[in-house]
Amino acid sequence: MPQQLQVSFQLNMPGQPFLISNMGLQASNTSTLTIGYTIQGAPTTISLSVEGLLNAQGDVSVLDTYSSVSNTTRTITPLGATFDNFTVCGTWTGGTNVAVNVVFSTTGGGAAYASNLDLPVIHSV
Repeated sequence: MPQQLQVSFQLNMPGQPFLISNMGLQASNTSTLTIGYTIQGAPTTISLSVEGLLNAQGDVSVLDTYSSVSNTTRTITPLGATFDNFTVCGTWTGGTNVAVNVVFSTTGGGAAYASNLDLPVIHSV
């Protein structure tokens, strides 16, 4: 059954990335990411990016970039990999007290359960 999980946060320092652990989101390689941006403070220019991080391999994938000063909702589907973490980062020029409210959502079945452990066999009598 598909599930949806979301995280809301605010970017208010240009260049400061926000790290989101996939442990809570459980986005798998077939999941869809939806990122809503609400931009405040009338910046002259803005650049917003979303990256997926695979810590085990050290790989970083740029999943999306957005460079308009208008509010928007972006969709990334499918992810193509099960990432360990995500980062969202923004840089901007101009404006007054610029901030970007972000709603980061995943939709999908969640990460598949995998275990290398042998579970004990339980016999009923």
